[in-house]
Parts: sequence; structure tokens; C-alpha cells
Amino acid sequence: MINSSLESLIVNYFATCSDDRRAVIQFDRLDDNYNQYQDVEQYYQSIISLFKVVYRLNQIFRAKRITSSKIVLYLRTDILNELGKRDAESARWDDYCLPINWAIVNKNDWKNPKLLQMINKRISASFESGNITFPDVFDSNAIDIKSPVGKLHDVFQYMVEKTMHRPRDLIQFCKYVQKETAETGKLYFRTIKNAEKSYGYWLVNSELANEINPILKNTDALYELLKLLGSRPFSLTDFYDRYRSSKNFEMDADDLAYYLYDVGIFQNIDLTCHPAKFRSAFRNKGRLDRNMKIIIHPGVWTGINA
Repeated sequence: MINSSLESLIVNYFATCSDDRRAVIQFDRLDDNYNQYQDVEQYYQSIISLFKVVYRLNQIFRAKRITSSKIVLYLRTDILNELGKRDAESARWDDYCLPINWAIVNKNDWKNPKLLQMINKRISASFESGNITFPDVFDSNAIDIKSPVGKLHDVFQYMVEKTMHRPRDLIQFCKYVQKETAETGKLYFRTIKNAEKSYGYWLVNSELANEINPILKNTDALYELLKLLGSRPFSLTDFYDRYRSSKNFEMDADDLAYYLYDVGIFQNIDLTCHPAKFRSAFRNKGRLDRNMKIIIHPGVWTGINA
């Protein structure tokens, strides 16, 4: 809890502000250096304490009819889920949580998704003339990325499917394309492929490492296990076999499989559909389907082999 004098000072300040003076106190980047904590439980308890303070202050604002001010926290979903396992009172926060979901789930969602709108704004802001969009820069016909059966890929969809459908992932991929283009003076399918390797390495060794290191300390053993599983679909039984032949992990086989799905490394794949359909933690509700085949996320596969 915060000092009572400080709490009174905060509440009184906002209570005396005019209604046309709006304020949002934001707590962001709470997961920075998440993987550097020696005692991850201490980190979780600190975040829980912060949540309780913010919840209490927002409730006081509401009771005192302070409508022009709010306190907002930003936190990764996986960390938020861990808090729920450690504090029974966290359920009361659910009504005040706003999930931000950028994932493109259905076929029709590809027409003008939020991710495309976001990257269009970022690209337009980079040009003095403005009004430059992703399709203007990434001409699918000119870049000419094709599937194994010769079908032309839409470049936006191709790049997004290599990500976890998050803005920072797509922006980072675009930055690697920009760097590759600056070095070669070209923008075609090989440019995208080379940038994909750099992006995959970043995804595995920066983004995912930050997420999984507090839970799985031996990431080298994990990546070796993933390489043994290969890029093709496999069953849970196949996973068990490879798990037994690998080095010891902090989790048993079932817990590890579910965890890898929860962080997006594993996806379910339905091979009875043409084209195949995928289930993933960032696109679908629910956990790993034990009865479906499993496949390693393509961006992760590229990253561990970069």
C-alpha cells in the first residue's frame, strides 16, 4: 500500500482539478528486464501490489466522482495470467481490464485489419508527402514471393504469419527489410527472405527470451528440443519421445507442451482442411488441443535455425 498522506495528496489534487483538465497516469513497460529478475516471485508480488494500489485509487476516484482522471497499467497477457494464479483477489480486476488483441483470425479479417492500419500510419509518418501505405511500398507482384506450389503470396499476410500478430513484431520485421534494402538497393523476394532470418533471430533471442527465461532457464536445451521436433507437424506422442531424449527441463512434458503453446511457440494445425487451419494462443481462446497435430511457429523455426 502507498503512504496514506501521499494517497490523500493524490486524491485531493485531482478532486480540485477542473473537469476540462483531463489526466491519465500511465504505467508502461512493466515487463522490461522481466527475465533479469533472480526472484521472479518477488517481481510478481510487486506487480500485484501495484495493481492493488491502482485499483484502490481508481475506486476512490469513482466514489468521489473524479471523472477527468484515471490511472492505467499496461501489462503482457502472460504476466497478467500469472498474477491470477498467485492472488485470489485479482479476479475483481477483470471488469476493468481491456484486452488489446491485434490478431487476424478469419479470412475476412485480412481486408483492413488493425495491424495494417497501424503499419500504414507508421509508414505514412516516415514520408514527408504522407499517404504512403504498406501496399505502396511492398508491391506483392513486384516482390513476387511464391508458395511451394507457385501461388503468389500477399506480402503483408506473409510477413504477419511469421510474427505473433503483434505491432512490435511487424514493425521490427519491416525495420529489417528496410536495412536489407539499404544494403542491397533491392526490394524483392530475396530481400524479404533475408530480413526474415534477422527478424526470426530477434524474435527468438530477444522477444521470446524475455518472456520464457523466468520460467525456462535452459533455453539452449529448449531450442535443441525444437530442432529435434522439426518443422513438420507432429503429435503429442512425438513430443513426449523427443522430450525423454532431451536434457532435463524444469517442467514435465505435459506442462512444457502447454506452456510452449501459451507463449506462441507451438501451434495446433488441422491437416484435414485445405489449406490447413491453425490454432494458436494469440488467435484463439483455449489451450493446446492434445488431439490435434502440433507445429512450431514458422518465425520461431526460422529464428532457431538462423
